[in-house]
Amino acid sequence: MLGIRRTCGSDVKNIPGPVRKYMTHRFRLQPEYIEMLRLFEFDGAINGQQVRRFRIFSPRVAREHNIMLKTSADLEQNPAMTLFEGYTDRQGNVYVADRRPPVSLATRASSRGIESLPGERR
Repeated sequence: MLGIRRTCGSDVKNIPGPVRKYMTHRFRLQPEYIEMLRLFEFDGAINGQQVRRFRIFSPRVAREHNIMLKTSADLEQNPAMTLFEGYTDRQGNVYVADRRPPVSLATRASSRGIESLPGERR
């Protein structure tokens, strides 16, 4: 089991270069999408090792839901706003987990204006 410790951070930041690069390659995200995201960064420990932890969110989505995210504590109180979370270790290695809600094929199809998927009843 992972031993996780953290202290709160309060500054909203742009996504740093190494995290941006990791997310572009690992999750195949467009740079324009990553540019819109922000993070809260804070000290933590993973398995007894000091790391710099972070949680990534979309300020636009928070505004659409009338949620003010000024500190990492605000984000903790609204966990659905966390899209990604991860950490950077002392060697500079980046680890990021995708926390976005799953998108069903039906949701994806309706957002593209497709009335039904192949094999679906109308």
